[in-house]
Amino acid sequence: MRAVIPLTEDEQAAVDDGQAALDRLLDRLADTPTPAGPTPRQLDVPANATLLPIIDVKQQSAGVGPDVSGACQTLPDLDQEGRR
Repeated sequence: MRAVIPLTEDEQAAVDDGQAALDRLLDRLADTPTPAGPTPRQLDVPANATLLPIIDVKQQSAGVGPDVSGACQTLPDLDQEGRR
């Protein structure tokens, strides 16, 4: 389901144009005060917080990648000595 949310031009570009536009928007918003007053740059990261690295995720094309077609097959029942 798609919701209609009014977006600024920068926000729409972040949705449509990819990571570079999103990075520009986040950089601009870092100096915009939150409802409580301080900007995101002014908010301290707690000492016990672990910041996660940002990595690029690339999707493989259809038909490319390992063959896992038999990955869910079951083995025949074996007795205690490993015989069928």
